[in-house]
Formats: sequence, structure tokens, C-alpha cells
Amino acid sequence: MKSMKTILSFICIITVVAVIGCESDQTELPDQQEQENIDVTDTSTYQRDTQDLDNGNSNYVSSDRKIVLTGDSRTQNFPTTKLPYLVINYGKSGSTSVGCVNRLPYYIQENADFCIISVGINDIPMNRAYPNYAKTIDNMKLIITTYHKSSINTKLIVTSIPYVGVGFKRSDYRNNHVDRLNIQIKDICIKNNIIFYDLNRLLAQDGYLNPRYDDGNHVHYNDEAYDLIIKEYIKLIEGL
Repeated sequence: MKSMKTILSFICIITVVAVIGCESDQTELPDQQEQENIDVTDTSTYQRDTQDLDNGNSNYVSSDRKIVLTGDSRTQNFPTTKLPYLVINYGKSGSTSVGCVNRLPYYIQENADFCIISVGINDIPMNRAYPNYAKTIDNMKLIITTYHKSSINTKLIVTSIPYVGVGFKRSDYRNNHVDRLNIQIKDICIKNNIIFYDLNRLLAQDGYLNPRYDDGNHVHYNDEAYDLIIKEYIKLIEGL
């Protein structure tokens, strides 16, 4: 009986250590991690920022340019009225590439001229279960092939996954994965003749989000960062 109690105690200790180990490896961003079984019929959290246009947005140029943005909270926070186009923002806080795949029917039905995809930072915890980032890579391939198979002429622009700031928990670990994922995402874009834009070239300093463009939580952008991104997006769009 005594030996049985000892064995049970030992098992309990192992269990506690395992749980603590799992908790210490949690690297999710402040945003809520998106689940794969998201209810895609619920569009209440999607920002279709057309109300400012209806109210007389002076920045809107009445051309044939219609832009869809999709991604995580960095996209959701995008100041869309600063872009001189009709912008439909499907950015969603906590989104992964899984969510972008699930929302594909909404992007396609917009029949936009451009779709800018900026997602992946929240995929890193998800990919612990998939070797070599297979889940994210498969999702990016699916997004591209689905667009290619559709009858619309939307041009895709895929951005790199931006770094987190040096003050973010386990920033070295996360940014290392960002680099490795970006290499594969860029390769997919090249092979499919998709525009790949490296946001880290614009916003990074020494392998981290530049403090100058950090809104304070080492993840999200401040106004100066968005102003830079907007200028680059306009260059890309007007050059095509």
C-alpha cells in the first residue's frame, strides 16, 4: 500500500510538471487565439469600412479601385480611411491563416481589384502540432489556388509576417519562427506569381519591431507605422 501511494505521488508530480511546462510554452499574442471551427456565418466582427465613404470620406478617390484587407488585429486596426480607395477590412483580432481560409467566400464575393493578406503571427503556437509549419503553408496555398480558380480578377498581395518587439515575451523564439515561416511564404508567392511585400524591411530594426513603430505592447503598430505602410500599399497598387 505504501509503495502504491509512492507511485501515485510520483505520477502526480510528473503531471504537475507537465502542466507547468505546457503553460510556460504558451506564446499566444494578447489577442484571443482563433479556433478552427469558427462560425463563418457570423460576420458581426468583420469591419466593412464603407460607412465613412457613405458619410463623405474625402480621401476616397472615385476610381475603379476596390481593396480587401484581411489578417489579424494588425489589419483590424488599419486606418482604412487613409487609403484613397474603397476598402473592405476583414481583419479580425486573433485571426490565424485558418480564419482567413474560412472567410475566403466573403473575400471572393467582394470581387475586389486587390486583396492584401497579412497574417501568420498567431499561427506560430498552432504550428507546434504541425512539422515545418505545414498547416500555415497549406492554408496559404489554399487561399492562392482558390483565388486562381475563381472567375474574378483580384490581384493578391501577401505580406511577410511582421516581427514582434524586443520587449514581447520570448520575442527571440517567436521572431525566429517568423523568419522561417516568411521564407516559405515568399517561396509560395514566387512560384505562383503573387506579389510578396516584406513589411519587416519597412518596420524592423535588428530583427525586432522597431520601437519607433511600436504602439507600446510590442506587437501592434502606432500611427507612424501605419502611415508608412499606407504609402507602400499605394505604391504597389498604383504600380500595377
